[in-house]
Amino acid sequence: MEVHDKTPYVLPAILFGFILHFSPIILKEKITLWFSKQSFVVQAILVSLVITCVLILNTQRTVPFIYFQF
Repeated sequence: MEVHDKTPYVLPAILFGFILHFSPIILKEKITLWFSKQSFVVQAILVSLVITCVLILNTQRTVPFIYFQF
């Protein structure tokens, strides 16, 4: 998978991160409580989905150090 193939996934991931970051603490606590009450199977599925999303957004290409270009 090339880097430009992942472009449609990057913006939703960034927006999700911003929304989660700026959401009230009580919402995060409710999500944590909900997750902890789920069975092991549901938790494993959700964690594997998160890992899959991270792997989809991962690039195998090494990005050059920007300060060496000056």
